[in-house]
Amino acid sequence: MDEPTFETKLQRLRECIQNVGPYNVWGSLAHAYAACMSSDELSKAALQTIADEMPVHGVVRNRLVKAAIDAGSALDDVAEKLLFEFEKKDTLTRRRADALLSRIFETLSPPTKVSVLDFWRGRGGVGVGSRWLKAISQDKLLMDMNAIFEYWTENNDWRAAKIIAYQGDLQLLTRALPDFMARWVAGWIVGKTVLRMNEVSAETWMSIRMQYPATYAYLCAKLRRQIEPVDAVSILDEISRTEPDKTGLAVWAFGQLRLWDVLESVRAKA
Repeated sequence: MDEPTFETKLQRLRECIQNVGPYNVWGSLAHAYAACMSSDELSKAALQTIADEMPVHGVVRNRLVKAAIDAGSALDDVAEKLLFEFEKKDTLTRRRADALLSRIFETLSPPTKVSVLDFWRGRGGVGVGSRWLKAISQDKLLMDMNAIFEYWTENNDWRAAKIIAYQGDLQLLTRALPDFMARWVAGWIVGKTVLRMNEVSAETWMSIRMQYPATYAYLCAKLRRQIEPVDAVSILDEISRTEPDKTGLAVWAFGQLRLWDVLESVRAKA
């Protein structure tokens, strides 16, 4: 039997996707047909199906990445086409092209990764910026914490703040913490930042106490920093009015600090 053409393979895949339903074989058959495509055919199909219904493109895309990883090959040729041939397409097609770039990013050579990152960063905005952020933060070779901090200051994206809090060095954390607090970033990000810094000024402690009472209680417990019972009661009162969902965190912290009388007062009011 002659080798089926690329067009035949892609047609079979599309037919399968149209017939997929609960407990039938068509979904498995679609993946099986995709497995019959060569690497070049998968690359071609991935580009051709960007405008298709998502299940068709998804099957091809997943098989393309798996085949590249298994073979240890780079999909630089696909990335280059996505960068230059799809730049002026409609919004939906451009978005899907960006999604494909994200999916194949791990298979790319370092120079092509840099080109993709520069392309995304140059376009700006939180949407495509989130792809840039995810890609650069997961690549140890290309990780640039200063660029991530710059992105944070431009876009106020909490995901960038999280990366800085968890992976930034002491110098960057010291620089970032006042900015985090000025922008009222989530308390758990402030908490992680302070724990990794290990030591902050008395003025900063006071600011955390005023802005983030539950986080303050948590940090005191983690760092064994004592809280006066009267202040603990005040903290609970503030939390009950401003962020009642954090009451449990504060109670946990006061238990760690062995503030028995405070716990008894909570029990009496429960």
